[in-house]
Amino acid sequence: MNTTSQFTSSFWSIYIAVIVVLSFIGLAWLLLSQNVVKRPKKGEEVKTTGHEWDGISEYNNPSATLVVLALCLHMAVWRRLPDYVSRYRRLQRPVGLEQPWSI
Repeated sequence: MNTTSQFTSSFWSIYIAVIVVLSFIGLAWLLLSQNVVKRPKKGEEVKTTGHEWDGISEYNNPSATLVVLALCLHMAVWRRLPDYVSRYRRLQRPVGLEQPWSI
């Protein structure tokens, strides 16, 4: 058996393609599901924060949990990413050389 050709079957290409297509479908569903305008029912009082500027009142709606979690994850990743990149580059630098192997 040739051990160098274990991962050359078409299964992996199809597997990754299915994951990508399903991810795009899920992303499209998420974006379209958040594009719904929720209007108050007839006669229902709209809650505001009491802040008004140029005749525009600010609604008192809490942030969606998914949005808050995505924002926290985004901040955590992008805050630490330069540190991880610099550590990785230090690992690539051979002893005695001033420049790293690659940029």
